[in-house]
Amino acid sequence: MNVKTQNQQQHQQRSLKENLSFYVENYKFQILLLVLGFAFLIRIQKINHGLPYILNPGEIEYLENTFSLIKNFFSFHSYEVPSLYIFINAIALFISTLNFSLADYVSALESNPQDIYTPLRFLSVLFGVGSLIIIYFIGELFGVFVGILSCLFLSFSVINVKYSQLFSPQSALVFFTLLSLYFSLRALSENKDKNYLLSIISAALGASMHYIGLLGFITPAISMILNRDSEKIKKSLGYFLTIFLVLNPFFIFSLFNFLYTGFQRYVHGYYSYPHSSFLLFAYSFIIQSIGPVIYISTIALFLKYKDEYDVDALKLIFFFPVFYVGLLGLFHFTNASYSTLITPYFCLASAMFFNLFCEKEENKFLFIVLLLFALWIPYKYVDRYNKIVNLSDTRAIASEWLRQRTSEGSKIIYTKQNLQLHWFDPYNRNLIKDEVEDPYLLVNEEWLPLTSKIMKEKDWFKILRKKADYVVVSTLDTEKVYRQSGYAMQKKFYRKMEKLRPIIVFNPYLKEYDKKVKDSLYDEFFSPYLSLWQRERGGPVVKIYKI
Repeated sequence: MNVKTQNQQQHQQRSLKENLSFYVENYKFQILLLVLGFAFLIRIQKINHGLPYILNPGEIEYLENTFSLIKNFFSFHSYEVPSLYIFINAIALFISTLNFSLADYVSALESNPQDIYTPLRFLSVLFGVGSLIIIYFIGELFGVFVGILSCLFLSFSVINVKYSQLFSPQSALVFFTLLSLYFSLRALSENKDKNYLLSIISAALGASMHYIGLLGFITPAISMILNRDSEKIKKSLGYFLTIFLVLNPFFIFSLFNFLYTGFQRYVHGYYSYPHSSFLLFAYSFIIQSIGPVIYISTIALFLKYKDEYDVDALKLIFFFPVFYVGLLGLFHFTNASYSTLITPYFCLASAMFFNLFCEKEENKFLFIVLLLFALWIPYKYVDRYNKIVNLSDTRAIASEWLRQRTSEGSKIIYTKQNLQLHWFDPYNRNLIKDEVEDPYLLVNEEWLPLTSKIMKEKDWFKILRKKADYVVVSTLDTEKVYRQSGYAMQKKFYRKMEKLRPIIVFNPYLKEYDKKVKDSLYDEFFSPYLSLWQRERGGPVVKIYKI
């Protein structure tokens, strides 16, 4: 019997688990590079989607913060985003353009926005791919197969792909949160001060990307508790806060606004969404972002296989997402971007389930089927999402339609999130007014220039007819107003406008509008992946009325 025949017989005698382990162990670096390369291509190919229109409000706010820092370093402060994230993006702009002039940046926005947004979005791509590397090493602590599967699953997560293509801190936040988890797991097994310190530094960097990252200290703290080093927590918290404040010196000046705004949002969320929870809100995003197989297998891990892994390691990994979801539920945060921190944990748990599920030979066929569906369904959603964001958005179509059919003196009531008739519409005009000649506009308001007193006492519709030729309304505005408490005058206005007949409607759905949009969530219109299969383009439903 020759060597080749003997190897074939040995290969046939191996179980499914042994065969998988054999190939993964011997080709793990080649497989990992292949996965990372494919993930990079998925994220980079649509990096310029939407441009020259700026259709994501978050990107506008982050760019305005970056411009504020460039315009006056010492006056910059924001309670919405940490200063380190803004510093990093300002440096990225400088490196990509070799220029640090606000006037030149504003000119670039007018002529070619890609010169500004592409390098800033590219940073998100790099952090997104970096997260895949980190989750691989986290999974590898439980076996190479777990690492490869975790990396694969997260590669095809729609919501993580989306925020890797935007100028947004979510991608960087996920990267540093996972890095902190990795060093905390190392500290759990090795109990070295170096691992604790690296975990704390990583958590502080995560908090310096987005304030929700302040919760990241929980992970190293749990590691210390499980290692019975609770006395280190107080000292470590001091290190964590010191690093954070050194990296974000302006946080002290905006602390009051930060706390006040958080309290306002809590009260607003409590009265606006009394029966909601973040978990229920995020379910719609997660189930399509990771697919039903990964979602269900995560539950199966804790029902069937939780005793097969180190219990302390499972506590360390999954305490944070449970606490995180509970806290966001308490504050009634309903923001799709917060789901990005949850999906890696689902991917990791599902990979741990598949790692044990394939050990029994009788599960061979079912394992292969489930694994194919676990990869195929999210990939189809990513592919569909990338195709949709590459198509014209309803707001861009409506903007072009109005440009072609209105004269220069036309008076149009719209919001900067609905239309962009001029390149500077999305931005804070006070910020750029000294850097560019401000063209004349008759009406360019975020809300109707009508006081509540006039709307209550007079026929506001007659006044509106005197002030405007066209009124543009979208479900982006109406859903936001209808879902929130208060806004009595705005709700009255939108209901009255809905009774009128628009001259044209730009609808993103293949199916009829009333059946799908009426109960949609506000965030859906920023990122159209909740109803991917019912869309032929991105954006909200836009209605244009001629008054």
